Amino acid sequence: MPSLNRQQLLLIGTSLIAAMSYLLVPFEVGSVLIIIQKSLACICLAAAVALGGLTGQTRKTLVLALLASSAGDAFLAVRSSDMFVQGLGSFLIAHLLYIRIFARHRAVGFFSEHSRKRDLLSLLTVVLAGGMLFILWPALGAMKIPVFLYVTVIAAMGVFAIYSAFPTVMVVAGAFSFIFSDANIAVNKFMHPYDLAGPIIWITYVLAQYLITFAILKGLQTKKAS
Repeated sequence: MPSLNRQQLLLIGTSLIAAMSYLLVPFEVGSVLIIIQKSLACICLAAAVALGGLTGQTRKTLVLALLASSAGDAFLAVRSSDMFVQGLGSFLIAHLLYIRIFARHRAVGFFSEHSRKRDLLSLLTVVLAGGMLFILWPALGAMKIPVFLYVTVIAAMGVFAIYSAFPTVMVVAGAFSFIFSDANIAVNKFMHPYDLAGPIIWITYVLAQYLITFAILKGLQTKKAS
């Protein structure tokens, strides 16, 4: 875990409360209150990053990634109209920002002498993403191109996370949790809706954001200390 000051702990606590309340005490579907409730988790997490003692481009990029994610949460919470594409676009931006962070802090090169395990894990990520597209493709209809682009980008995010210099278990678990959450969104929306989709998608998504954020903060703190 990264070292956190009092303000950060308060904001992360607020983020956790908002995340749990979305599951346990939901407001009316599509209401302004539930849109705020859903997006508050990542907004508070972004504020916690912004108010930390770290400076530099990576911190700013992480804040932007979390704010883009909160915008995606808000779009997906709207029920007065279908804003799935807007939500998809917001998370696409978030993943591109995460890729930028991971690419700037790479531990080893692709397919280098010291990256055998990472190479295998990245190959698994690509295979899983390709398999997910193959399964979903007949059901996507007009969403084929947007979903293809999104799956490509989130797979790239996972690969860059694997090669990054941040705490490996934490950042890779976060990336895979994000991929798992999005895979469940796709299955629930395009193939077979199921009762527990909401809680599973939300829990794995929030876990992903916390793991990735904490991994980046921990890595930056370690680098600063050294």
